[in-house]
Amino acid sequence: ASTDADADAVVTQVKNSPANITLNSQDVRDAVANYWSLRQRNLGRQRISMRFLTRGAIGKERMSKLGAENGLELWRRAAAGDAASGRLVADHLISQGGKDDFVKFLSQSAPEELRDKLFAGIEWAAEEPSLEAVKLSVSRLAVNTGNRQGTPPSVSSRAVPALLERCRRAAVERGPELRSLTVDDAQLCFESSTSLAIP
Repeated sequence: ASTDADADAVVTQVKNSPANITLNSQDVRDAVANYWSLRQRNLGRQRISMRFLTRGAIGKERMSKLGAENGLELWRRAAAGDAASGRLVADHLISQGGKDDFVKFLSQSAPEELRDKLFAGIEWAAEEPSLEAVKLSVSRLAVNTGNRQGTPPSVSSRAVPALLERCRRAAVERGPELRSLTVDDAQLCFESSTSLAIP
């Protein structure tokens, strides 16, 4: 996440499990609560957004008043501006309880405010690639970064373990604002793994 108080901040939360997710899943509920807390702590920022990455698919909630739709699909429609979907999801979240200020926001906000301050801020990225696919992606990133700098692939590949470790450390951070990586992070990691310091 950026440190400039006026800049956008993007947080990524990762669930490395093939289990389906729903609005009733504890990790989804925790992600929504984390996002709300992060927004409240960073009211001066232009925009705060979260990407929730999971290998699992979007499932259907049991015993809910959401109708035939999956709650997270309704969430996506609410983020795109569908007020009726937003009201259904807000009512479902109210039924789950939570912090008083969050429940008050859900019950008293107009559809546009729900969209702008909640639904449009969280992207549910389901059916993301496995760890093996991530390793392949990171390996390609290292080689491509090296190619742009004139570093041979055999040297660039030395950065792969460090890049993966940097991803792993970010994914397990407690605070959602710390679970993020930037292009600058990747570049620093690459350089420290492929350069030799000469005194």
